[in-house]
Amino acid sequence: MSGSGILARVPGEYVAKASDLLPKASTDGPKVMFAEIDAPYVGRVRIRFEVFSHKHRKHHSVFWVAHHAEAVPADSVGK
Repeated sequence: MSGSGILARVPGEYVAKASDLLPKASTDGPKVMFAEIDAPYVGRVRIRFEVFSHKHRKHHSVFWVAHHAEAVPADSVGK
């Protein structure tokens, strides 16, 4: 797979649910965070999110973007 791991195999609605577990994105907060979620056909997945900042004229948006996903080994679930 590419540098994004198994992210392409995780349905978008589950990536969105994982991002909802994170605090609100800000430029002065953490730049990278992880969230774990159970996804169909894939199992438990750890998704790496990075802060993305976009400025268009006077409007400035800051949000989380999923960059990588990896399967969580069954023996580490719940630890």
